[in-house]
Amino acid sequence: MIWLNLGCGDKIVQAPKPWVNVDNWPGCEPDLCCDILHLPYEDGAAELVYAGHVVEHLDYGEELRAFLHEVRRVLALDGLACFVGPDHDRTTTDPRWRELPDYDELERRVREGDDDRPGAEHKWVATGPKALVAVREVFPEAREVEVNLLPSMWPVFAYVAWQFAIVTGGLDDG
Repeated sequence: MIWLNLGCGDKIVQAPKPWVNVDNWPGCEPDLCCDILHLPYEDGAAELVYAGHVVEHLDYGEELRAFLHEVRRVLALDGLACFVGPDHDRTTTDPRWRELPDYDELERRVREGDDDRPGAEHKWVATGPKALVAVREVFPEAREVEVNLLPSMWPVFAYVAWQFAIVTGGLDDG
């Protein structure tokens, strides 16, 4: 079975073998360079699918729906998926983040994304609840968990509390 790290970007060091790092940007030197909306895998080929800081780069309509259906397609019936991303509400309501010297830049990046390469901009302001609504359209059993409670098998590059984490399948919260 395959473990897919979709939209890996330059964080491939966080997902060594057996993870297959997938991105459409060749500059990050992924294991597989392709469109994550059209994965070159057979139905049910993946045991685990991880997408860290990906969903906010897809429009909240058709692109996100197409992506989630593609994840569902390649995921084995008993497979697990995990989606992690920036939660704008957590960033703006938790006083711990406002005390950071670079808070304004953090809040801007959570809201807008980066401008370091094409596709790095955010197409919607992500929050855990809004992402969960979208994920549940395809994975009704999905639930949000605290990012720091994710098992170490997931290639999370930073366990910071301003992120949401959504898991599918029989994964327990830690």
